[in-house]
Amino acid sequence: MIKKLFLVLILISFTACDKITDDVVDPQNMTISLLDLSAPDNFTYSETNTDFFTSVELSGTNQVNIVWFQIKSADGSTDISDIVLMRDDGSTATSGDQTAGDNIFTGKFIFTDDIAAGEYIIEFYIIDNVNYDSENQRKVAVHKFRFDKGEQNIAPVISDLSMPDNIVRGEVFIFTVNVEDQNGLSDIDQVYFDIYRPPNDENRGRVLMVDNGDYEHFGDAVAGDGVYSYKNSFAADANTGTWKFEFEAKDHSNAVSNKIIHLIIVN
Repeated sequence: MIKKLFLVLILISFTACDKITDDVVDPQNMTISLLDLSAPDNFTYSETNTDFFTSVELSGTNQVNIVWFQIKSADGSTDISDIVLMRDDGSTATSGDQTAGDNIFTGKFIFTDDIAAGEYIIEFYIIDNVNYDSENQRKVAVHKFRFDKGEQNIAPVISDLSMPDNIVRGEVFIFTVNVEDQNGLSDIDQVYFDIYRPPNDENRGRVLMVDNGDYEHFGDAVAGDGVYSYKNSFAADANTGTWKFEFEAKDHSNAVSNKIIHLIIVN
């Protein structure tokens, strides 16, 4: 009886394995590929022109589960849109898709006035119905475009720098600068300073300032008020003498502000 039971278990085991193997599709057999991509290189926003459309044409669509895109800042660090589903359903009102079942997937995003003009990217993704959940998503394309609000771009202006003239090594200090932009604070891309070390004005690199309300780490009191801040201290072995700081701001159109130069004596 023991031998018979053992043989039955072996047969069940082999049968179960055969069924699992038959149900798993080798990912190498996937045939999804990107055939074409349609997206504007420039999009000009107005009150009557807010709908942004983009589409991809795919092969192997029987293996496609979901197609979607997301719009981000040009450096990929900030999400401008949530996930936007792309459809091949012929629903011009919902997605902008023209013809159902033609393997062209289209999605629509509605731009608003509070989005700053500048350079952005679209990332396109496919989720297939072949692989396991942890492996079934992949990026298939990236497209860069310029978002224009149809208005004259004006460079930002920085002012009211608050920074000590003298500091002792090891002492923590905070400095701030006010930034204004006639195109709105959302048009500000970066506020930064270049630092030069004595005695030969050696450039020690560029440092970004923040307006995020993180007082503990950066010394910024209020987020989004146009006052950019930085918390710093000179190391115990830092060179003594006169250090030079050069402050500037840059908007999303790469227009650069005026420059403020400040000298600080480190003891």
